[in-house]
Order: sequence, then C-alpha cells, then structure tokens
Amino acid sequence: MAESASAELFDLPPSLLSWLPGETLFSLVSRQHAFWGYPGASETSTIMFGRRHAGTQHDFPNALDEFSARTGGVLGAPDDLALNHTLLSYYRPFSSDGLISDCLAMMRGKSVSHLKYRLGLLTSRFRANHPLKACTVCMDQDVAETGWAYWHLEHQYPGIWFCARHAEPLYEATIKSTGVNRFLWALPDRRHLTLDWLEKSADEQTLSRTLTTISKYL
Repeated sequence: MAESASAELFDLPPSLLSWLPGETLFSLVSRQHAFWGYPGASETSTIMFGRRHAGTQHDFPNALDEFSARTGGVLGAPDDLALNHTLLSYYRPFSSDGLISDCLAMMRGKSVSHLKYRLGLLTSRFRANHPLKACTVCMDQDVAETGWAYWHLEHQYPGIWFCARHAEPLYEATIKSTGVNRFLWALPDRRHLTLDWLEKSADEQTLSRTLTTISKYL
C-alpha cells in the first residue's frame, strides 16, 4: 500500500518537510515519519527509500539514489545527501578520493554492509556503531524555534562528547546503539538518553578542552 501511495504523496509539496540547520538525513526522515504518523517504520522506509528497511542506518544510510528520485531531488542529490547530511562528511578529509567514491557508490545503492570495513572503522579506536548523541539545551532551543527536537550532524562526530555551542555534555541515545531497534525512525527523547559515558570518564575537564580544540577545525 505504501509503495503505491508514494507517487501521490510527493505530488503534494506540503507533505514533504525541509531541512533544519545542521540536520542529519536520519533526523529528517525521522521527522517525516512522525509528521506522517505511520504506525510502522517500514511504511516510511518504503515510501522514501523503496524498501522496508532501506535508509534506516543513522550514520551511513543506503538507497540514496532511490531517496533522491522519490523526493524529486528537492532535498538534494545523492552525493550531496551523503557528504553533507551523514557521517561520511567526517571521514572525507581523512580518506582518498577513490575510497570516498566507493563509499558513495555503496550509499547510493542497496547495501552498505562493507562500508565501515572499507573506512577502517572495524579496527579503529572509535566504536564503529556511532551512537546517536544530543545536547539537551539544543533540544529545548530547537523545540522553541522549530517545533522539533532533532539530531545535529556536528553532535554525531566520533570523539565529540560536548556541545560546542553550549559546552554541555552530549547525551547518548540508548536506541540504535547496539542493533536494538535498528530499523526504527526516532528523534531525540529524554526517555532514551543517558549520560552513562560521563560517569565512566575520569576527567571531564580534559574532555571539554579537547572539544574546544577540535571544534576550531570543524
């Protein structure tokens, strides 16, 4: 049913949400899912990405060609989506043009199963699962200014655990972190956010100084 309805939905521009400042693709589609009110995540995935579980990876989504085609390109071309609204933007400066081209091809297609291996993440000191993170101060401001709490790309970068704007620790989402609710569309929600990582940290001041240094180069 969702597949047959997709063409009709996108004939109506008001039904398609627009980008919020610094928003990730996962966040935009999660807002779209909430806006439409579908009971199941697979319905939104099918409409926007062509398959039940496509596009649901919050760090490196797949099926970007299909997404761009189904949204009429108004939200961006596939490469623009990948390089400006996903974590591929973080890894681009550290990777060769050929490697980034390979990653773009995977994200545009049906599977990104080998993407993290190609980027060397499975053997790096950063966790390859890239937990979703949010600043609660940003959340409150975003709701007041836009009506939505949403995922900011700058908060998702590996190694970033403080908000550069507010110098507040970022909360880690308990969803989509270890495969739990892996196909879910979700927005920042205090019920699913934790600061457990901070309790395990021995030196909050060092982490804050590191954020300040790194933020100068982002």
